[in-house]
Amino acid sequence: MRDPTMSPTTDWYTYYDLFLPDVLSQHAQNQTDSIATAWVVFWSNDRAVLDRLENNGYTRTWTHITEHYGNQIATYRYDHLLSPPIDTFANGMILRGAIIDETDLRLDLWWSTDTPQNADYTTAGGLLNEAGVLVAQWDSFPPMMTSQWVENQVIFDPKRLKLVEGQSLTAGEYTAIVKVYIWDGQITDIRTLSDAPYVEIGKIQVD
Repeated sequence: MRDPTMSPTTDWYTYYDLFLPDVLSQHAQNQTDSIATAWVVFWSNDRAVLDRLENNGYTRTWTHITEHYGNQIATYRYDHLLSPPIDTFANGMILRGAIIDETDLRLDLWWSTDTPQNADYTTAGGLLNEAGVLVAQWDSFPPMMTSQWVENQVIFDPKRLKLVEGQSLTAGEYTAIVKVYIWDGQITDIRTLSDAPYVEIGKIQVD
């Protein structure tokens, strides 16, 4: 089906310059969360669409490359972070954004760093019940190891939470938390700049 926003005489550059900025602007205005997202499937040498995204405040936060008959097809995720950073950890890791997906019990996290990291840290998401007991969590390395991060790069880091053995989600309010630690024979927590053991990113209600 032909793209209804393009006339038969419209070239791609006209489309990118005249239509794409309006589409991105409307997308950002209609966001209910603090982060606007665009997905791009890319197999061209023409960077026009990528340049337009970046010029409109979008940052590439995730990359997946698929080999297809000797060619590479890239799937890119671009995010526009519309709110200030949430918190900073003592090692310089910055939690740039977080969204709680209650349906999938998933925390979507966005990170950056203000200093090169010399270790590979684990990032963890969790749910605390009203008594402060951890009932669900997921600990993992981010998709790109922290020792490979460069300053101001933004990393997308989803965490699909799993119930802790012996726990269940009964009716009540739960607090979503994010923490950072390193495993060096034991867990060594990285505290926030305000010396908190984790960051609270929001609440969910289970009925």
